[in-house]
Order: sequence, then structure tokens, then C-alpha cells
Amino acid sequence: MSETPVEEMTFEQAMSELERVVGQLERGDVALDQSIALYERGALLKKRCEAKLKEAEEKVAAITLDATGTPTGTAFGISMEQSIWPAAAIEAVHAYSLVHDDMPCMDDDDIRRGRPTVHNAWDEATAVLAGDALQTMGFELVLNGQAGSPDVRAELAKTLAKASGAHGMVLGQALDIAAETAETPLTLEQIEHLQNGKTGALIEWSAISGAIMARADITPLSTYAKAVGLAFQIADDILDVEGDEAKTGNNGRGPLLIRRKRLFLAMEIRRKTCRMLRASLFLGKINPRRLLFYVTSTEYSTA
Repeated sequence: MSETPVEEMTFEQAMSELERVVGQLERGDVALDQSIALYERGALLKKRCEAKLKEAEEKVAAITLDATGTPTGTAFGISMEQSIWPAAAIEAVHAYSLVHDDMPCMDDDDIRRGRPTVHNAWDEATAVLAGDALQTMGFELVLNGQAGSPDVRAELAKTLAKASGAHGMVLGQALDIAAETAETPLTLEQIEHLQNGKTGALIEWSAISGAIMARADITPLSTYAKAVGLAFQIADDILDVEGDEAKTGNNGRGPLLIRRKRLFLAMEIRRKTCRMLRASLFLGKINPRRLLFYVTSTEYSTA
């Protein structure tokens, strides 16, 4: 048991001890009195973790939301009238990626957000064309005159192309497809490289676009967004294996064993996330979304 008072612990200290407490309780080899004491100690540690998560959530909210809780671009002095264009652009590009990703030649999913995927609702040709139209629409939106000066619009378009193309999302998807049939599981480094592409690359562009428009340093937001993107992909991998098929559309046709190996390696990237989820099963659920706030805001603050 740590000598540091619980109320003075960092998140990492409280989480580490909480993991040890849960391990002891799960083994069931302690006397009843000691079990009660451990449980009470665990409850205090859980409360401390939640308090630190709350602090992290507030840090993120301070740079992304206004006083009413509405997303805002005012951190860089960018008006909503200006920021709506890149915001709509990334939505269009993301939607295109989902339409194509769901097709039989890729993930072969039947359901997207509770509704039939495009190739199921219509046909494969319509899905290809709809995705193509959404992709080009994204660049049409980001190049709108209201998005900024010509040099700002050019930089937005260039960085969006990099994030969504062969250096970003498309690369990540290609690596993901290759991994499905690879003879050996990917290494931890390879998985992190893969997951930094895919949707993670689009998340990063979403974060840095405001800084681009303001001609500010993109480095802190890039660091923050990489952590968000990685956490998102880990959650997505978990849903691939354990998600409700009726909600996720995952039909299980992919090689499950390979996906499970990828999942467990992906979990290792954020080991403390897994420890938190495990501990929360015993001591009452801690919202994993708030854990994400801690992981990402910590990395943001060290940039």
C-alpha cells in the first residue's frame, strides 16, 4: 500500500494501486476483514481516479467548448462561419471512407449506424459513386472562399489530401487489409503505425485545421489528436471482436483469430486503459470516455 495519501496521488499512482487491490480481491485468498478493508481502499482509489479524469475532461473542454458546452473555434479566434467549411469537409471525407469501407471487397459490413450500408440499401456501383462524390465534395468545401485566404485554403486542401490519402487513411486501410491475411501477427510498432492512419489521420486533421486557419503552431494539437485517434482505433478493434452485430454490422466473416491477436496487441499500447476497465468491473464502472480525456489531455499538456 502506497505511503502517499490518496487525495495527493496522481492518476497513475491511484490506478496502479487500484489494480493491485483488484488483483488481491479477485484471487480470493485474503480474510474477510482484509477483503473489506481492501474494498474500502479500492473505493477511495476509484474516487481519486474519477477526480483526476474530471480534471482532464475540463482541460480538454476548455479548449474545445464555449460556456454553453457548444464546440467552438474561438481558441484561435476562428469564427463558426469560417470553421464550418473544414468541419463539413472532414465529415464528407469521413463519410466517403465509411461507404467504401463497408463494401464487400473491404470489410463487408451490412449495418452502419443502425441502418443498411449503402451497397445493401442500393448496390455496389451506387456505393462506389456515392463515396467518390463525397470525397470530392470534401475538397470543394475546404476550398470555399469563406474558409480563409488563398494560402490558408491551399494548406487545408494539401493537408487534407495527405491525411486522407496514401500517407494517411488510405495507407492505414491498406495495411489493415494486408494484416488480415498476414502469416504472422503485426508487432506493436506496426499496429501503432497502422492505427495512426485510418480514421486516426482524419481525427488529427480535424484537430489541426483550426491552427492552420489561424496560422498557429499545429504541434500541440497534433500530439493531442494522435492520442485520440489511437484510442479510437483501439475501441474500434474491440467492437470488431466483441460488439453487438445488430448495432455494429460486424458479420464476423474476417479471420477472428488474427483480429483477436491485433486487438490484444492494440490494447497493450494503452495498458493503463485496460487496467482501468478491469478495475472498474469490480468497483463500479468508470466511464471509458473520461479515461480517454485523461490520456489525451496528458499528452497534449506535454507537447
